[in-house]
Amino acid sequence: LIVFVLVFIEQQSRWRMQYVASGKNILEGDRVMLKGRPAAFAFGWSALVLLVAFIIPVTQLVLWTFEVIRQDLDSRYLAFLIRTLLLGGMAALLTCACAFLLVYAGRLHRHWGTRVMIRISTLGYALPGTVLAVSLFIVVAWLDHQAVRWVENLWGRPVGLLISGTPVVMLMAYLIRFLALAHGSLDSAMHRVTLSVDEAARSLGVSGLKMLRKVHLPILRTGMLTAAILVFVEVMKEMPITLMTRPFGWDTLAVKVYEMTSEGAWERAALPAIALVLAGLVPVALLVRQSRENQHG
Repeated sequence: LIVFVLVFIEQQSRWRMQYVASGKNILEGDRVMLKGRPAAFAFGWSALVLLVAFIIPVTQLVLWTFEVIRQDLDSRYLAFLIRTLLLGGMAALLTCACAFLLVYAGRLHRHWGTRVMIRISTLGYALPGTVLAVSLFIVVAWLDHQAVRWVENLWGRPVGLLISGTPVVMLMAYLIRFLALAHGSLDSAMHRVTLSVDEAARSLGVSGLKMLRKVHLPILRTGMLTAAILVFVEVMKEMPITLMTRPFGWDTLAVKVYEMTSEGAWERAALPAIALVLAGLVPVALLVRQSRENQHG
C-alpha cells in the first residue's frame, strides 16, 4: 500500500511537468570546480560508494569464480546466458511496444477515463514479484483449462495445456511488472513533443502515420532506448517471476544464483553471478553513454 501511494504521487507530479526545447538560447549552469578539502571529500565519498557497492562485491565474486570455474564451467552456462538475454530482449520489446501505445493513447485522448486506465496499468511495478507470479499463474491456469475444454469439445480429442508452462506466461508477468519503467521513460519523452510541433508538421502537409514515423518516433527514439535498456536489465536479474513461471528446464543466470545460494554454495553461485554482472554492464554502459550524449547535445 505504501508503494501504491508513492507511485500515485510520482505519477501525479508528472502531469505538472513542463519541457522546453534545448537550444543555444537556454542558459546552462556553469560547472563548479571544487578545490582543496571539498574536492577531496567529494572524491573520497564517491570512491567509497564505488568501493563498497561494486568493487568489493565483484572482487569477491571473481575470487570465488576462480575457485570453481574449472569444475563448474560447461556448456550449460552458455544456455543460461542465451535464455537470460533472450528473455530480457523479448520482454523489453514487448513492454516498450505496450508502453508506447499507452503513451500515445494518453496524448490523443486526454479524457480522465483514459488517464485513470493508464495509471492502473502501470501500477504493477508496486507488486512484489512473488505475489504477481502466483496471482498470474492462478488466472492463466483457469483460462488455460477453459480453453483446453473448448478445444477438446471442438476437436473431439484430448489436448495439452496451451499457455501454462510456456514463456508466454513469463512475458506476461514481465510486462505487468515493468510496464511502469518503460512508460515513465516514454512519457517523459512524449512531453517534449509539444502541440506546436504537431501544428508545424501539419502546416507542412505531414499528418497521421506519416507524422508518427517522421516526427514523433525520431524525437522518442532516445526515450525508447532508455526504456528498453531499463526493462532489459530488470528482467535479467528478476528472480521470483522467472523461478515461478519458467517452463521446465528454462533456468536463467538469476535462477542459478538462487539455487546455489539457497543450498549455501556461495562459491558456486559466484560464476553465474559474475556472468550476470558482465552481461548487465553492456546495456548499463549504453545507457550512461546515451545520457552523456543527451547532456552534451
